[in-house]
Amino acid sequence: MKRKLILVALFFNALLSLLAQNNNYSIHSLRNSVSAFLLENADAIIRNEETQFIIQDKGQGIIKVKYVCTILNKDGDDEGVITLSQGKLEKIQSLEGKLYDADGNLVAKLKKSDIENVGYQASYEVNDNKTRVAKFSYAKYPYTVAFEYELLHKNMMFYPTFKPQGNSKLAVESASLEIIAPKNLPVRYKENNMPQKVRIMSENNKTSYFWKVENINVPKKESFSMPWYTKTPHVLTAPTEFEVEGYEGKLSTWKDFGYFNNVLNKDRDVLPEQIQKYIQKMVANETDEYTKVKKIYEYMQSKTRYVSIQLGIGGWQTLPAEFVDNKGYGDCKALSNYTKSLLKTVGINSHYTLIRAGENRMSIDKDFVSSQFNHVILCVPTKKDTIWLECTSQRQPFNFLGSFTDDRHALLITEDGGKLVKTPNYTQKENIQTTSAKIKIKEEGEAEVSMNISRRGLQTENNGIDHVFHQSEEIQKKWLYENLELSDFELINFSIKEAKDENKMPIINQSANLKIKKLVAKTGKRLFLTPNLMNKRQSNIEKQEGRITDIYIDKYEYTDIDTLQYEIPEVYYVEGVAQEHHFTSVFGEYETKLKIEKGKLTYIRKLSMKKGTYPKEKYKELIEFYNNIYKADNAKIVFVKST
Repeated sequence: MKRKLILVALFFNALLSLLAQNNNYSIHSLRNSVSAFLLENADAIIRNEETQFIIQDKGQGIIKVKYVCTILNKDGDDEGVITLSQGKLEKIQSLEGKLYDADGNLVAKLKKSDIENVGYQASYEVNDNKTRVAKFSYAKYPYTVAFEYELLHKNMMFYPTFKPQGNSKLAVESASLEIIAPKNLPVRYKENNMPQKVRIMSENNKTSYFWKVENINVPKKESFSMPWYTKTPHVLTAPTEFEVEGYEGKLSTWKDFGYFNNVLNKDRDVLPEQIQKYIQKMVANETDEYTKVKKIYEYMQSKTRYVSIQLGIGGWQTLPAEFVDNKGYGDCKALSNYTKSLLKTVGINSHYTLIRAGENRMSIDKDFVSSQFNHVILCVPTKKDTIWLECTSQRQPFNFLGSFTDDRHALLITEDGGKLVKTPNYTQKENIQTTSAKIKIKEEGEAEVSMNISRRGLQTENNGIDHVFHQSEEIQKKWLYENLELSDFELINFSIKEAKDENKMPIINQSANLKIKKLVAKTGKRLFLTPNLMNKRQSNIEKQEGRITDIYIDKYEYTDIDTLQYEIPEVYYVEGVAQEHHFTSVFGEYETKLKIEKGKLTYIRKLSMKKGTYPKEKYKELIEFYNNIYKADNAKIVFVKST
């Protein structure tokens, strides 16, 4: 009898354990809880994420993570995958995982076959890191994954960033970060949008820093707003002192971080005597410093190619200039350092410059000193101008950065340490696209077109034309068919070429002759023509009631000028009055002009757009401005036959 009672008790305890497990990971428990609102618009929900970072000393730490996430649909699958890097500076100590179905029942445990080891195979990359990708092959939604892993962390230049909401369709039920540090290594941090401040506790020469967030839903999507992650809770953390592979540094000020980079790259700018003499001779007859820099930059472009090299501390330390000179390749650090060394040979000073590159122009947080950079460029101050050089491209125009690194903060590495500066901002006056075209319309509606488009500044990046102009004729032709805003046309001949500009801006000129089968619609005695041939706004902006965020326009400033000359069959004349337009707003200016003569119509369109951040109260004006442009761009002129 006693044995039966024991068995019943054991069974009851096991049942309670199973029910508790089901309550933890069942989708039903979420739907029935106060957190049910997290399901709205979400692809996945982090049920619980606990990260603990134990700082052992300034050169090593341990990262421990527990991660539980419910995947609601196919778009959320990536949140059920764990990707870990293992190399010289990081080692995976342990990795476990479990898979649960919608009812919270255990389906599988992570096996070796569920973990993929990925190496770097790209021809332009040399890397000693291996990536381990852990995922379950499961597609019965919803399902839940639970992972636990531990990492040995030896790159103490970086501390964890607490950013629990990893994408705009991810909700968070509970997430926390704890950093445990020796008292003599205080942790620096910056809190953003946090509902609760840090909880700090000290005991036995250790200090604990603890952050936690709960019930973060998917943010409301609003057009023309700051990236979603700037509005969600997150914490930046960084060391005061650190060590990486024997190199010690401080991060209290930008000057300190610049000094660390000087130490890291000391004596790596030495070139063979032979190349020094060659460079000196190459610019010996040049008296202008600007011209000398240009010649040396173009020499570097002709001699080298980009190869990403990330071997241990080599992810931050440049290869020696002599190596690049011998091998003819290097990464952004090495090529910038090599160019710096070439300039030094002829007595021209320049600055190795750290920057966060990317076309979204999200600058670093200049008020929080930490390693926030992913790229290196070169800054050359001269008496005439400050020259900026992108050293990784063999085709980048001299002294032009492009949208990858323009208009953001960067860290100059000077002899005295680091100094924050801004890279150039290219404006409406520099980013210009001019289109001229002659269009001969035949009576049945078909047309012959001869056009020229000149793109300048950042406009040379439109639709990737900067990657096409040096490609084969076949690739260029395909690009034109895909990107000309025309329907049912035939290319007769074309040309895409780069041009030179005395004012430093890159220029790409595109010309084409083509036939359009049906440019105008014909109904009885009338022809209906949309004079804006190929630069139309394609859609209206939808109204959004109760706007929460300010307006953020990140696209570069630009000006478009189109001049289109139409030859109309002489038997047709304009019916009524063709309307001209002029709209002015804080966001830009739009204007069209028409000149009508017998058998001819000249259409001129000019659009200038600004970027920036504007109050949310201006959203109604933004809608009106864009929708007026849409209406004007798609307006028709009616021609009627005189006989």
